[in-house]
Amino acid sequence: MSPHSSRKSGFTLVELLVVIAIIGVLIALLLPAVQQAREAARRMSCSNNMKQLGLATHVYHDAFGQFPIGCLYFDKASAWNNNLTTWMARILPQIEQTALHDQINYVSDVYTTNNTPAQVEIDAFRCPSNAQDPRSNSSITTAPTDYAACVGKAWNLGGNDINNTGWTAVIVHGKSKGIFAANGTVRFADVTDGLSNTMAISEITHGDFYASSSTRPTCISDLGTLSTTPNGDSWLIGRFQDWCFNTQYTPNPPSPDCQHNGVWFNVAARSFHPGGVQVTMGDGSVRFVAETISLSTWQNLSNRDDGNVLGQF
Repeated sequence: MSPHSSRKSGFTLVELLVVIAIIGVLIALLLPAVQQAREAARRMSCSNNMKQLGLATHVYHDAFGQFPIGCLYFDKASAWNNNLTTWMARILPQIEQTALHDQINYVSDVYTTNNTPAQVEIDAFRCPSNAQDPRSNSSITTAPTDYAACVGKAWNLGGNDINNTGWTAVIVHGKSKGIFAANGTVRFADVTDGLSNTMAISEITHGDFYASSSTRPTCISDLGTLSTTPNGDSWLIGRFQDWCFNTQYTPNPPSPDCQHNGVWFNVAARSFHPGGVQVTMGDGSVRFVAETISLSTWQNLSNRDDGNVLGQF
């Protein structure tokens, strides 16, 4: 018998390193596919949320003869206070949140009486691709939203294109040509471009902090203040950066959102999905719109009654 016949076979160090290298390469090849599959699942879940919101606006219209008011403001006498509530608060009963809806006092300060409802996280208002936590400001912690209503290409809340007779405060007059407006009502019949050709809801993104003061650019004074309040900070509180978006820019622009004096603003549609945003059309269908869409087509999609022919998107 050979003295070497009893030796046990095994991996050499070189062979072990080769195996580890092969495993590493396989992981590197498979990981993007796994991440893409996860993102596809999150995007599908986001689409389902947006379909649910679109259906809720239709059920609301069946009950009240109009789309929910984008931002409802109860004080006609003053230019601004904290008793503004969003369209999302109005559709709570239509998404099986009646108990929460009944806790909201719609004629009081949302930072005090409505403190508790404002903190309730609602899955239907969140995109699964956004894992950020609720944030705090100087008064309360609020549950955010990743969805906003379309006010068209309007970049101010001045003017009076919507029926809101009797309101004297500048902030409540909605110059919206979208399906939603501040203190204004829009019906199916008002969407003469067709519900399937008009955006109702899109995605927005937001930062993970709440700045306590405004930030002014030092070289471009006319720009005014950059918005230091994160978009979608609250599904309940009706500041424009929380409840609406406009179409001054195409989706996912590189420019930051901004506002001036609480009236002039730009809040763009943005998403955590690569390549574009998902939108709910007026008929409740959901479409993915590429960020390469032309500005004219994007703005035509946001206008309920311009009569323009839509381009490809």
